Amino acid sequence: TKIAVPQAAKEAFMKNADYTQKTQAVAEQRKELDGDKERFQQAIKMQTQFTEADTAIRLIDSQLAQFEGIDWNTWSQQDPTNAQQAQIQMGALREQRGQAVQNLQRMQAEAQQAESQEIIRRTETNRNKIASVIPDWSPDTERAIFDYGISNGLTENQLASTNYDPIMLSFLNKSRLFDELQQRQTAKPKKKAEPVPKAEKVRAKKSSNRSTPSDSDSTEVWLKKREAQLAKRMA
Repeated sequence: TKIAVPQAAKEAFMKNADYTQKTQAVAEQRKELDGDKERFQQAIKMQTQFTEADTAIRLIDSQLAQFEGIDWNTWSQQDPTNAQQAQIQMGALREQRGQAVQNLQRMQAEAQQAESQEIIRRTETNRNKIASVIPDWSPDTERAIFDYGISNGLTENQLASTNYDPIMLSFLNKSRLFDELQQRQTAKPKKKAEPVPKAEKVRAKKSSNRSTPSDSDSTEVWLKKREAQLAKRMA
């Protein structure tokens, strides 16, 4: 048994559904913005650590440069105590530099790993959005868009670097569909020109020089011929 739903209830339901959808969209956007803010702060923190590690290495290098060109044999003979302390200091600086370089390399590896994870996350997020931006999204559509981009001068790496950005792929897809439409219109067979019908020759009417009256004769001509015809019979 079908139950009749009042129009007011239908409108209220539709409004509630629309409100729920918009609320979910706002929540998703807020969540994405919060995530972007956190990733931005992490990137700033990592960049600061890179700068500090690089500065520490440069400082150590400037201190080690002071020991370049020293004649250690002569110094050891003339002032063995200070020469020995200088060698100990230089050794400590070299050890500090090695640790600083290892620390920088570790941070670089972590940054590369974080970047790879971010690319995977962004790509997955974009792929989930594409279906709502590009109608009839499918593996075939994806391949067609990529092939179109390559045929127009883009490389596989350039397309991959978009990380399935919906705006970029939507733009490529619209360009592809427009070009395909243009090609179909250009490829339409032209209508064959219909042959021009040959003009029929109009035969000139023979002049009415016959002695027998004809329906095609004018009244005056017909009367003259008739009179001539009767005169000939009476003769």
